[in-house]
Amino acid sequence: MIKQKKRLGQVFLKNHIVILDILRIADIKEKDNILEIGPGKGALTKELIKRKTNLIVVEKDPEWSSYLKEKYEDNLTIYTDDIRDIYSQVVNEFKKPFKIVANIPYYLTSFLIQLIVTNEKRPSICILMIQKEVALRITEKDNKSSLLSLLTQFYADVRYLKTVPKADFKPVPKVDSALIEINPKRYNQEIEETYIKIVKQGFLHKRKQLFKNLKQIIKEDKLKEIFIKLNIPLNIRAEELSSQEWIKLSKEIKLL
Repeated sequence: MIKQKKRLGQVFLKNHIVILDILRIADIKEKDNILEIGPGKGALTKELIKRKTNLIVVEKDPEWSSYLKEKYEDNLTIYTDDIRDIYSQVVNEFKKPFKIVANIPYYLTSFLIQLIVTNEKRPSICILMIQKEVALRITEKDNKSSLLSLLTQFYADVRYLKTVPKADFKPVPKVDSALIEINPKRYNQEIEETYIKIVKQGFLHKRKQLFKNLKQIIKEDKLKEIFIKLNIPLNIRAEELSSQEWIKLSKEIKLL
């Protein structure tokens, strides 16, 4: 019997209805190119194989990886590795558009989402199961922006799909999860570098006012002119600015 490993953040989805929801929302069809990250026991993997997809899975745990190889080897390609180390290599194996489905460990969320949306080769759709609190933050359902939400929304449209209660997992985690949908979009490449730079600077000291954070890298008088032009209060904090306001700010700063 393979034991769950807390160090890898392993919890396994047991609600089959949620699995079917993932397949429906991702519009999984025969011969679709699919990357599944962290399949674990393979509850979702089984359904993807039944639908005759071109499936690649990445499972860091060698025990679960061996289990899946033994059970499904003829129907998929398995990598026993950390997705962070081999993501670009794996997605480059797909010669046509691909989709991502994943129930990812909480510690991996921020890094993986940024990796997916910023990689040169991006999925047509990505359905992720993540911690509910983080899902609310990424989609700005709490009416506050964050570094992660702003970086994600610059590159993709993000949608909160549904809450998945902790009772739907085994072992039961301490918090609820949520499904989110990420659809990569065309983005303004001309301001990309500026946008990333000022967003990261703006959240460098979260309790400080945005103006005070940005004036460390932009001349104060020029910055003040831009804030006044865009109707941005000088005492506003980074989390209070929407993604569209950040884009407007980036365009003005790039012109300096």
